[in-house]
Amino acid sequence: MAQPLEFDTKSEAWNQYALEDGSTLKMKIVLLNVLRLEGVYKDGLPVYQFAAHQILGVDVPDELKEK
Repeated sequence: MAQPLEFDTKSEAWNQYALEDGSTLKMKIVLLNVLRLEGVYKDGLPVYQFAAHQILGVDVPDELKEK
């Protein structure tokens, strides 16, 4: 049986990557829910299952945009 866990978001920072064409690729993960599963790993740590969305964005220089 799995136990749903409440959580507070401490941060949802964007990871940003500068591409060689001058664009900036932005990515972040947004956590939707967390479950603590029964049992533990061999090292004694609890097992969690989660659902998340991957959010993507891109900033493109004007000269690369089609008109």
